[in-house]
Amino acid sequence: MNESLNQQVGQRLKEARLQANLSVDQLAGLFKCTPENYRRLEKGVHILTPDKFVLLHEFLNIDPLYLLTGEVREMNNAVSPQETEEAGFQAVRELFHYCRSLVAIE
Repeated sequence: MNESLNQQVGQRLKEARLQANLSVDQLAGLFKCTPENYRRLEKGVHILTPDKFVLLHEFLNIDPLYLLTGEVREMNNAVSPQETEEAGFQAVRELFHYCRSLVAIE
C-alpha cells in the first residue's frame, strides 16, 4: 500500500524537525497551533498549507520541494535581504509548479 502524499510530507517534516534538534512544541509555536495539531501534520492527518511551507523555508531553511518530493538539492545561501527574499519567492514558484504538475489541467 502506498503512503499518501500527506503522510510522506509529514514524515519528511518530522525528519527535518529531528535533524534540526527541535521539539514538537517549538514547531507548534512557529505554526501558532497546538502541539497536538502539529503532530497531526507529521502524521499526515492534516496538510501543510502554503504559509507553513514559507515559514519552514524562512525560519528553518527547509526546502519546500524536499518536503513534497523528497529530492535534496543545493540550497541558496543568500547573504542579503533581497537575495533571501528572492530565494523564498523562487522556492514558492517551484512549489507551485510541482503542485501544478500533480494536477492534470486540460
